[in-house]
Amino acid sequence: MHFHKLFDNENRGGSLNPFGLLYNRIVSKFFRLLLAIFTLVSVLAAARVPVWAQGVSSQYFSDTGHNVSGDFWLYYQSIPNAQFVFGSPITEQFTDKTSGRLIQYFQRALFEYFPENAPGQRVQVASLGEYVYQRVPNAGAVDISSPIGCRLYPETGFSVCYAFLEFFDKNGGEAVFGKPKSPFVFYNGRIVQYFERARFEWYPEYPDGQRVVLAELGRIYFDLVAENPNLLSPVKPDNFPGSVLALYTRAFTWKAV
Repeated sequence: MHFHKLFDNENRGGSLNPFGLLYNRIVSKFFRLLLAIFTLVSVLAAARVPVWAQGVSSQYFSDTGHNVSGDFWLYYQSIPNAQFVFGSPITEQFTDKTSGRLIQYFQRALFEYFPENAPGQRVQVASLGEYVYQRVPNAGAVDISSPIGCRLYPETGFSVCYAFLEFFDKNGGEAVFGKPKSPFVFYNGRIVQYFERARFEWYPEYPDGQRVVLAELGRIYFDLVAENPNLLSPVKPDNFPGSVLALYTRAFTWKAV
């Protein structure tokens, strides 16, 4: 049915047809909605409003203000509890002035890039535990007289015991932390143990299941080797094109007859 016939039916006999008037109102509202949607889509298409969306090969950590990307991010994702084990990044990737390698500091680790290695083996976690153990003062070893509840590593001559052993096995073991590089020792009044890539610390005042704590070896090593503190300054997320400050839309309506 044509719109002019509807209009004629509404005004036949000098009075409005109530059914025609209702239909006219429905059509009018429909066209208003359709026009508003069309106008909004047109504005967005013309403005090409940018949307911040990180790629699958990059992640921004807002707590420290740094990105992890490329092979470093792929390796980070491959560790089930990476946030707990490594912490957040505290620098961006940069070239180490001594080794010439690409590196990145995390709260509890240092990633190093070896492009000459086979794929899947190019990112290595530096042996910060061993380095720090040799350079910070420890107040002597703790005697462990019983081998029960311990696991000896003959390669280093040290054992992992009790809650440290449980924590070690639960969170990746040798593949993540490396072998033990010290006995139990006292550091700042606490019992600790050094591994190739970590330092376990004992906090008996914490709740059960949370008493073994990983030291922030990444930051400790960063300070020991006197890296440039400006590297710690937060940066913007990778691939962030800018912010949308405002969005304006306009719509015009008319009677749909």
